[in-house]
Amino acid sequence: MATMALDFLFKTSKEEEQPKIIDRALTARNPVFLTSTNYKHTGFILDVENRQIYLSHDLSRDEIFRYFKGRKLKIQISSNNSLYEGQTRLAGLGMKRNQHALKLEWPKSLRKNDPRQSFRLSTIGLSTSVSFSCDESNIFTGRLIDISMKGAGIRPDVKYNINDIKLSNNIPIHTDIRLENNWSISTVSSVRNFNDVKIGIEFGELDKKTKKNLFKYIQAKRKEEEYKVPDIKQQFKSEAAERKDSSKPCALIFGQNEWQIEILERALKRRFEVLIFPLKVSDIRTRIELEKPDVCFLEIGMNSKEIYRRMKKTISVFSHKTPFMLYTENLSQEHLNLYFSGMQDAIIDLKDAQALMTYKKIENYLKPLQ
Repeated sequence: MATMALDFLFKTSKEEEQPKIIDRALTARNPVFLTSTNYKHTGFILDVENRQIYLSHDLSRDEIFRYFKGRKLKIQISSNNSLYEGQTRLAGLGMKRNQHALKLEWPKSLRKNDPRQSFRLSTIGLSTSVSFSCDESNIFTGRLIDISMKGAGIRPDVKYNINDIKLSNNIPIHTDIRLENNWSISTVSSVRNFNDVKIGIEFGELDKKTKKNLFKYIQAKRKEEEYKVPDIKQQFKSEAAERKDSSKPCALIFGQNEWQIEILERALKRRFEVLIFPLKVSDIRTRIELEKPDVCFLEIGMNSKEIYRRMKKTISVFSHKTPFMLYTENLSQEHLNLYFSGMQDAIIDLKDAQALMTYKKIENYLKPLQ
């Protein structure tokens, strides 16, 4: 029995499951770790093409050849709250999304390597507050996005510009995460990665009591995920009540692709209070009813006829009183004419990833509706 349990924790994924694991990491922009005998690199999957993985990097050509060329490499992919591990090799260099990328061979297998079932917990309530500081003079606040035994993800409050926080990789960051009423994690961490909407940190040395409490907390929350059937509408009401009143108009973003959401949020946050939710048709009507947004943005998704058909059904939940726009990347003219005829002005193509141009299109679309 113990052997069966151990096999489950180190389960090797079936070949047909590998694209799903990698696609989830791509969509959520989860970190990917690439390790050789003398170097460990952290990046994000930018794209998958012809069974090759394009991984972001900021290394020099000499560093890439020194650490990775001709070597067997260990790849670790964070996906669906678990860590998967496999082997790959460097297949070349390239560009994706205007970023330098390492082209990696498709792993022959991916093994779930999460012996304590505690790699990452991402279903955390909005009341989980965080304060953090990179120097002695400025203290910033935010909320917890995810947490593991090794580190956490923090979303700074929208009132801050990420440039004002003066972040860089590996600098010390003082963090105070209040997980429960009677205890918190207060430690000097280090910045592992960051972008406009998220700061990834690695904890410093935690004392035994804090480690024990954190492990119990993650395990308890995971059990809640597995066994509890939540009252979704009541949960949404509680979350809406937690949010402070804002003088700004409210914009809701419904989507899954973190890279696209970042561009939209960056374009909107100066004028709007931006709230982000998963794209679940069953929840959209309730969210709109409770939040009473001034405008909504829905992710169209990948180039798939089935997704486009479902999107047409999703649009039907909106009343005429709720303006909405659709966003995507590289929507073909054929699919635009076939599925979204007459809606060209309401569709935002994020292929150029320019926040200012994106905002101008949104502003021009909303003017006649105001």
